Amino acid sequence: MDDHKVRLDDAIDKWMPKAPEAGRVTLKMLAILRQLGAYLTPADAPPMSKKG
Repeated sequence: MDDHKVRLDDAIDKWMPKAPEAGRVTLKMLAILRQLGAYLTPADAPPMSKKG
């Protein structure tokens, strides 16, 4: 029986089906990234590769 509760292990494809790898990304992963974002600064980010 589906009780319509959201679980941290739910994939985001239910809400964002067009997101890349939506079936593999979970709400828990997004929550962890959100927490880590508070500690990261642009200087911590890896350099972006230049295309062309």
